[in-house]
Amino acid sequence: MSINVNLVFAGVVAAIAAPAPATASESIVHRFHRTYQTLQSVRCTFVLDGTHTGQLFAERGKGYVLALADRKIISNGTTVWNITPTTKTVIVNSALQNGEDLSLERLFFTLLSVYRATAVNGATNQLELRPPAPAVRVAGVQSARVTVDNNMRVTKVVVNDGATESTWVIKNLQLNAKPLATERFTYEPPSSWTTVDLR
Repeated sequence: MSINVNLVFAGVVAAIAAPAPATASESIVHRFHRTYQTLQSVRCTFVLDGTHTGQLFAERGKGYVLALADRKIISNGTTVWNITPTTKTVIVNSALQNGEDLSLERLFFTLLSVYRATAVNGATNQLELRPPAPAVRVAGVQSARVTVDNNMRVTKVVVNDGATESTWVIKNLQLNAKPLATERFTYEPPSSWTTVDLR
């Protein structure tokens, strides 16, 4: 499993559309699948492997805005703009489709909705996720251990590709959030900036 920082880090004041409340008889597995199979947008802050931090806003099938300390990455699903204000540089590239990189929006919209969950024995807030078939692996991920809060919001994901593990710590998670005015999936650089088009 390759985690490409440029793709991984591909935006907190909106109303939160919380998951529907659980019934007394509904299991954590059913609540989890009900929440993430219908997820349309996500906003959160995150820490990857204790080192990389950022903020993400993404909408299913539309794109994402990923803000880092030194740059911002915007994609509309077809084109990716890698924006570095300190050097006034924008690198434009084609978005990779179904590659081997596990980006955070791909984790939310594909892995969490496609992989099958089972409750971890002895835990009330953890699930083990595995692909429904070997050919359906997302970015080579063999399994993922997901921690959720009482409202079924993910707080931590540990992904394993059979050789290495990577850990996402998720904070301030908003499910089905509305985009802010600054969260647009396209970018037009200032005319004085340097643009490098790699498409």
